[in-house]
Amino acid sequence: MAVLWAVACSREPMTESRLVEWAFDTEYTKASIADGGAFSWQQGDRIDIWNATSSAFVPFTTLAGKGRFTATAPANASFSGAAFYPAGIAGSVSYVTLPASYASPETATAAFPMYAPVSAGDHLLHFKHLGAMVNLTVTRLQPEVTRLELRSGSTLLSGRFDLATVSGHQAICQQSGSGSVVVSLSLSEEGTVSVTFPVPTGSYPISICLGNAGGDLLVISSSGSLSFDRANRYKLKTFDYVTARYAFDSGEPVESLNVEDDSANW
Repeated sequence: MAVLWAVACSREPMTESRLVEWAFDTEYTKASIADGGAFSWQQGDRIDIWNATSSAFVPFTTLAGKGRFTATAPANASFSGAAFYPAGIAGSVSYVTLPASYASPETATAAFPMYAPVSAGDHLLHFKHLGAMVNLTVTRLQPEVTRLELRSGSTLLSGRFDLATVSGHQAICQQSGSGSVVVSLSLSEEGTVSVTFPVPTGSYPISICLGNAGGDLLVISSSGSLSFDRANRYKLKTFDYVTARYAFDSGEPVESLNVEDDSANW
């Protein structure tokens, strides 16, 4: 009897830890945002889903780019709590970390954070945006410029942001401090660069800084605070690097798009 009991105990952990394929579907919430408001998941997009059994996130990938995410995980996994896009942005189910730098404009543009609540046994995810987005386009940019930086003298633009409930949705809100986020550039000739920065919600001033390893070459600052609401993309006026002034009026109209207004996609 003792031998049989020992064999049974040795088999139980092996059964619990065997790996199986898990799958989650999403609504038409998307990870790529075009200028016209069209959205699409891209092949290889990754999300994190909280496994309550191991108290850790499991990364899921969409292989076809059609909103079905799969991963190999233990059979005894209990996926509940929260899911986040992009994978790696969440430190727990209650906070995310916005990077201080991005390797390219494309990396920054695809990094806006999204959140979906997860209930045990429910395999349909409903993603919503956590923050806002600021889109900036610079024309006649010179190869000497190797970084584009968004700064604020009163608000952190990178680092840890705890989730807060705002108007019934989870959101990341502004925090006092002085922070920035940098995008690396690599131009071989004069050209146009467009970057979309993920930012926390709130009302605060910003500065657009163009420079290189030697320092700032051009700084364009708002004359006051701008308002950034959750799930909105704000398109600032296009700047010409050659003729740009060193300030812009924060009272000027800013083109905004609520990326969750389209019921066919959100």
